[in-house]
Amino acid sequence: MKRSFNKIFFSLAALSLMTSVFITGCRKEDEENPSANCNGSPAISSVTTPTNRKADIKGAKLDDWVILKGTNLCSISKITVNNIEVSIKEAYVTGNEITFKIPKEVPKEVTNQIVVSGSDGQAKVDFTVYMAPLLLYGYGGPTEEFTPAGQNLIIKAKNLDLYGFTQANTTVKFGAVEAKPTKLTAEEIHVVVPANLGENTAVVVSNGATTQEVAVKYKDMRHVIYSMDNGISSWTGIGVVNGPTPAPIDRNYAVAAGAYAGEWSWSEIFHFANNQPLKNYGITAGDVKRYQVKFEINVPKDWTSNPLRIWYRPAQGTWNYNFPWGADASSGAAFKTSGWQTVTIPLSDFMFSEGDAGDKKGTKVKELLESDLIDYKEVRIFIQGPDKKEMTVYWDNFRIVPVPVLE
Repeated sequence: MKRSFNKIFFSLAALSLMTSVFITGCRKEDEENPSANCNGSPAISSVTTPTNRKADIKGAKLDDWVILKGTNLCSISKITVNNIEVSIKEAYVTGNEITFKIPKEVPKEVTNQIVVSGSDGQAKVDFTVYMAPLLLYGYGGPTEEFTPAGQNLIIKAKNLDLYGFTQANTTVKFGAVEAKPTKLTAEEIHVVVPANLGENTAVVVSNGATTQEVAVKYKDMRHVIYSMDNGISSWTGIGVVNGPTPAPIDRNYAVAAGAYAGEWSWSEIFHFANNQPLKNYGITAGDVKRYQVKFEINVPKDWTSNPLRIWYRPAQGTWNYNFPWGADASSGAAFKTSGWQTVTIPLSDFMFSEGDAGDKKGTKVKELLESDLIDYKEVRIFIQGPDKKEMTVYWDNFRIVPVPVLE
């Protein structure tokens, strides 16, 4: 009897194992063969993203990933967004979901719909595709908008490919002077700067169908506080030359060549101030992350201490940045350039440095107050440091400019 019971027990166990294998096999087959879950016309219930599968979305940008959720999606063989077809080979299709990228292409007709179709029928959902704008937001290269005539200027852009720009069909106008690109990608236009261009020259790019001006002008002087060309508000002297070595980036430039500073003294040879309110340069109150300080600099020899101290004294307390080593550093690793180059310092890197800032002293600047913009407060640049050392620094076009908007 005992032996018969064991036989029955093992027979039931084997049957249970076979049933489990069969069910698991069926589930695996359903996963590998999604059509096993479909038995009717396709339907779409929602659209989500891969990073948040629970939140229904009503639109997305070009090149974004989306997930269509619904039923009976197994047989779908065609997907269109604004009548632009999605490569079905690049979509992941199951009975309940389709994952794909919104095509990065400007539609000829805007339907604001996603349509899926296959052997079992068609389904559609209203969906807005947010068009990526054409952006021509500034310049690249060593000296950006102050690139000299005859040298290669890089126009920084976004989505040139979407709007049909090619090297062959694109022209660049510097005022009335037309030039052809030497290279063009989706994000850059390379062009040689024509001769004899003036300050604040508008740069306009066109491919025949679309024309747009670059947000920053060539030799843009609208936000320049010190250009070295039109006189400087100061009570001390400053070395200003226009060459011959190095050749100027834009007419006159400042010179600091010799032994400067020592014992934290201010160098009266290189110390000047400007009392214009910041609003005169188009600056508005709010988050300082919207602005950056820029200038061109040429440092032919290693520079290791006694920084250019950029100092501003607004109503909320004095703040500064010690270029090139940081907000409160007086020395650091050797700094040297291979000619003129543009320097960019986020305004948010400046630090409250004096006792007049109260509890803010030693912290980074976060915002500009309205009172910071309208009062005649000093912007100073001077050399200060603990050691009297030889240095050779040339610079020009100190300015405060908006951070480019990239959306």
